[in-house]
Amino acid sequence: MTATTRDTEAAAYDTALAEALAACPSVGEESSERTDLMEVIWKTVCTRTNRTVVPMGSAKSVTITPEYAGDEVLAVMEWLQLHEAEARALTPGRLFRMMRAVATLGMNGSGRAARADQLRGLTGVPSGTPIRWALVDEERTAP
Repeated sequence: MTATTRDTEAAAYDTALAEALAACPSVGEESSERTDLMEVIWKTVCTRTNRTVVPMGSAKSVTITPEYAGDEVLAVMEWLQLHEAEARALTPGRLFRMMRAVATLGMNGSGRAARADQLRGLTGVPSGTPIRWALVDEERTAP
């Protein structure tokens, strides 16, 4: 794939996303246009191959996979509901970049979801505390 092909595809994604948002009367109200917008987000913004990102609030990278696309759609839709006027004022390219950042790097995006999955639900550990996983001896397990 050449740089020109990539640029043409990116412009088509940007345009499709901006058009779907413009056609949606309100992202906060259920409608066929909102459903169409969510489908366009799924097709254009969501992760399609493994990517490495550094999610908001983290210093370490994490790998996100296409399995996190659902988290990404929800993160973008939540952001859109809170920032609809701002989103509608963005250029198509800027809109795509903002949505992609929210989907992967934001507080509800796939990067944070992947990091949480890595920690396996571990809570109450102060930031910066090293964590080491160890196997539990068979005799120490509950019957």
